[in-house]
Amino acid sequence: PWEEYLGAVECYVQKEDVENEIKFERLWRKTFQSQVICLHWDQTSNNLLIGTDDGTLTILKVAADSGYTKFEEVLVDYKLHTARIMGVYFDPISEYVYTVSEDKKFKVYNPRKETIVAGN
Repeated sequence: PWEEYLGAVECYVQKEDVENEIKFERLWRKTFQSQVICLHWDQTSNNLLIGTDDGTLTILKVAADSGYTKFEEVLVDYKLHTARIMGVYFDPISEYVYTVSEDKKFKVYNPRKETIVAGN
């Protein structure tokens, strides 16, 4: 049976190798009402950018001080495109997010001001 969500991002950590067996432990999960298509991890800001099948951009702040064992908050949850986001990138210098989509559009998004600054 289908669960209450269609997509999810999960973070796992590898446990110590015991008897030549590799094990993982799930640290956290964020669920979505649409399938997750693409991800971008920015290690300078500890942000995880997520593009979904319905055109939504989500940015999670992941807690570095806790060893990445949880995400602190959802910084952005914005319907940026009318179709699937196929690629997402965060530029740490400009602090803009760049996305491309199946809607044949390229967008530059400023998450601080919550505005689209360029794109077609």
